[in-house]
Amino acid sequence: MTDEALERIEGKLRLARERGARPFGVESHELRVSPPLSPDEIEAAEARLGVRFPEEYRGFIARIGDGGAGPAFGVFSLAAALRQSRLDLDPTLLRTAFPHTARYNPDKDPEVIAFWRSMDGENATDAEIELYLVRERRGALVLCDEGCGYLHFLVVTGPACGTMWIDARGSDGGFVPLGVTFLQWYERWLDHLLAGGRGTWWLDAPPAAEAPASTAGA
Repeated sequence: MTDEALERIEGKLRLARERGARPFGVESHELRVSPPLSPDEIEAAEARLGVRFPEEYRGFIARIGDGGAGPAFGVFSLAAALRQSRLDLDPTLLRTAFPHTARYNPDKDPEVIAFWRSMDGENATDAEIELYLVRERRGALVLCDEGCGYLHFLVVTGPACGTMWIDARGSDGGFVPLGVTFLQWYERWLDHLLAGGRGTWWLDAPPAAEAPASTAGA
């Protein structure tokens, strides 16, 4: 199934270029992708990180390209995705499970609220705050910047492995599941722009239901 989806995506991306499609964010990638990574390069990255990437993402960076054309301002290269995910702050982030399967807003979690109150009382440093926020998104690889603080990420480890989410914490929206796998996320972008849209299909989707507040465990 992954090979069939990749073949469709190759054809649709080629068609989008032929039609001169101008989706939102096209100026940053011009519908071009970077050269794919070799299997050895992918396996070396996985060994270094202690994870195996979801098969759809592995197939994409091995066959379509290592970043470039994609939703919003494009798909980050693997190297850029690792930087955006802030593994420099905690090298274990990707191999630590992302715990959520439904929309989750830490701003509404009583335990998180209590934690921040205690941190305020202890005069937490900027570094401590940054590390805590990064660890809230553990088990995830940031793949796309939508702008205005919205980041699209792929869950790499945990019960929602292989699915795409939006980090909307910058607007107090928490973590929002898009209800699609990586290749579905990408192909819907192509379908939307080939139908005359701007590629921002997720803005037309109904909002995800929010899970009951639970322990963040960050």
